[in-house]
Amino acid sequence: MQQKDDLKAKLFLLVEKHCATIRSEAQAINSLMHSAENGQNSDSFQKIFFLTHKLKGSSGTMGFMQVSHIAEQLEDQLKGYIDAKKLPLAQEYARLQSLNHELQKSVACTHPNQSALLDRYR
Repeated sequence: MQQKDDLKAKLFLLVEKHCATIRSEAQAINSLMHSAENGQNSDSFQKIFFLTHKLKGSSGTMGFMQVSHIAEQLEDQLKGYIDAKKLPLAQEYARLQSLNHELQKSVACTHPNQSALLDRYR
């Protein structure tokens, strides 16, 4: 029993650290989105894509499925522009910003107790 409790405590700390990490990554995505809007720099979209991909995978692994799902939607939209080597039009950029806004809200509300991974050990 003690071993299981130790595992739960370590897992909680890992998920807690993940929550802090995704907040930092989401802030970076938000900053890059604003610089991409202002400068229309395709390099910013590559960086956003990388961070979004990372956020999607790590959040899914840690059991934050809503964050992972929104990040996946944003990633898919970005991939289309990167693959086509084109920048989004104003209306398309508005969709990217909308997804970014959803992602920011979801990440801001994320708490370790919401992790589906931790639910397995309760």
